[in-house]
Amino acid sequence: MTQDDLSQVVGVGRKFISSVENGKDTAQIGLILDLCRELGLELTLTTGGGCGQGYGDSQARPQDRSAGA
Repeated sequence: MTQDDLSQVVGVGRKFISSVENGKDTAQIGLILDLCRELGLELTLTTGGGCGQGYGDSQARPQDRSAGA
């Protein structure tokens, strides 16, 4: 699949696809999710603490920071 093909399917410009491929920062998480979905990729988000949870993982729950703090 070419950048042009992917950009047409996802509905973005080829420049956006190129920026993602080259690791440029983008705040458009919705478009990144669309790209992952189209390419059959799974996205895992990681916190600053380094412990990652998959998107939609049932094990991912907010921590109670009030206890013992």
